[in-house]
Amino acid sequence: MKLKKINNKFNHFLISKRPENKLVFWNNLGEVILFISSKERISFMRFLNEQLSKISSIRIISIFYVISKDKNFIAYDSKEIIDKETRKNIRVFIKLMFNLKLKIKIHFEFVNFNVANKNSREFDKLKIKEIFNSVMRTKEDIKLPAYNKNVRKEINSMIMKYKTLKSKTTGALGNRKIRIIYRPEK
Repeated sequence: MKLKKINNKFNHFLISKRPENKLVFWNNLGEVILFISSKERISFMRFLNEQLSKISSIRIISIFYVISKDKNFIAYDSKEIIDKETRKNIRVFIKLMFNLKLKIKIHFEFVNFNVANKNSREFDKLKIKEIFNSVMRTKEDIKLPAYNKNVRKEINSMIMKYKTLKSKTTGALGNRKIRIIYRPEK
C-alpha cells in the first residue's frame, strides 16, 4: 500500500515566514485583538471550506485585513452568481463558525474576487468604444461591469482621449466598477 505524500510547501512557507497575520476581532471578553496565527487562519479556512462545500458551491480563497480600508475581508469564489439573501445567510454562517471554532467575534466584507477576473477575460476595446459613443450620444452615465486593476487602467487611459467623458471608479474591493460620465464642453 502506498501512502500519498501531501505537499504543503506553500502553507509551510507562509507559516514560517509570516507566523502572524493581521485580522481585527474580539474575543469573548470583548478585547480587540489585531493578530491571528497563520496556522490557525489556514486550518480555519480549510474547516470553513469543508463546511461550505456541504451546503453551497462557494470556496473561501483568503481571509485578510486591509489597513487602508480598516476592514477584514473574506475573499470567495463561486461558479454561479449569489443573490443578496444567500450572501447574507452565508455571512451569518461564517460568523457563527468563527464564534464556535475559534471563539471570536469578527466583522468582515464578503467579496467575490473572481468576478473581475472573469469579466477581464471578456474585455473588448471595440465594445468599450461603442459604450463611449453611446454615452456621448445619450448624455447619460453608464456603469461598466467589474474589471481587474490592469483593465481599469486601460479603460481610464482610453477615456483620457475624449474631452467630454470622465470616469469614476466605485465599489468594494474586488468588485470595483467604472462609471462613465458625460461632461459637457465648456
